[in-house]
Amino acid sequence: MIEQLQEMEVARQEMKRKAFEKHCLSIDFFDQGFAFSRCKYWHPKTQAAWEMWQAAQEQMLQASTWNDYSLISPAIEGRYQIFINGEQVAADWIDKFGFADPFEGDALRQDLITHWQPLPQPPKQ
Repeated sequence: MIEQLQEMEVARQEMKRKAFEKHCLSIDFFDQGFAFSRCKYWHPKTQAAWEMWQAAQEQMLQASTWNDYSLISPAIEGRYQIFINGEQVAADWIDKFGFADPFEGDALRQDLITHWQPLPQPPKQ
């Protein structure tokens, strides 16, 4: 069983590396290739870009995680996705006030809100 989990992790890491390399080629960034050995790219620029890419991927995962509203509230005013009364809706966070309807500006019932998360990035045209 442990061997199967290790094989799955190796396959997952390989998929991440292939996605990174495909991305790099799509933006015509690399001309030194993708020589890889012992969990590192040989070329320092490629390795640095790989580490930054991994950090960005991790940050995106964290950004799309639901936050428990009873434990933490947003630190920055703006629009967020919230889970209220069993539904997902957009709402504006107003510091020292709470979540409000983004169109009318009326306060939402804070006791009905269970979770919140930042809105995803808008689509690129």
